[in-house]
Amino acid sequence: LLTGEIDPPPVSVQVVVPIDVLTGTSDEPAWIPGVGPITAPEARTLAGPSADDPHRTVFRRLLTDPATETLTDIAEEQYRPSARLERAVRARDLTCRFPGCRRPAVGKGTGTDLDHTIPWPEGPTKASNLAALCRRHHRLKHTPGWNVVLHPDGTMTWTTPTGRTYTSEPWRYTESQHQPRGQPPPQLE
Repeated sequence: LLTGEIDPPPVSVQVVVPIDVLTGTSDEPAWIPGVGPITAPEARTLAGPSADDPHRTVFRRLLTDPATETLTDIAEEQYRPSARLERAVRARDLTCRFPGCRRPAVGKGTGTDLDHTIPWPEGPTKASNLAALCRRHHRLKHTPGWNVVLHPDGTMTWTTPTGRTYTSEPWRYTESQHQPRGQPPPQLE
C-alpha cells in the first residue's frame, strides 16, 4: 500500500442526512458519526453516487425524518447489501415474497436470495428495492412478461404475462393472519 503497488481498501463512511438537506430544500448541517457536523453541500457530495471514485469508496446513506429525527432509510452504493441491511430485509419478509411461497428467508441454507426489484445500478441497494425470493421465483421474476413492483409499505404486486395480479405482503408480527394457529413466528438469527 505504501509503495503504491496495490489499491487502498474500500472505506465505509456513514453520513446522517435529513431528507430535506439531501433534496436541497434545507441547508441544515448533517452528521458523520465519530467526526461531527458537516455542511449541507458537503453532505450532498458525500451522499451522492460514488461510481466515478477510482478507489471505489462505498457510501451508506442514513436518511432521517427532519421532524422526528429518526432513521427512515438506509441506501448503499454497492450491489451486495451489508449484513445489517440483509438482516433487516429478511426480517421484514421472513419468507419468499412470491404469493403463496413459504420458503424461509431467514437462516442458513434457505435457498433464498435478496433481489433488487429495480435492477441495480438503476435501482438502489436499499430495503425499499430489495425482497427475499427463493431461487425458483427469483428466476421467474426475470422471465419475459412478468412484472413486479415493491411498494413503500413493503407490499409486492406481481403481474403475470396474462395480466393477472397477485399481492404479497411483508410479515406482520402483530397480526395472526400469517402465523399458523398456535405457532410462534419463525426465530430470527
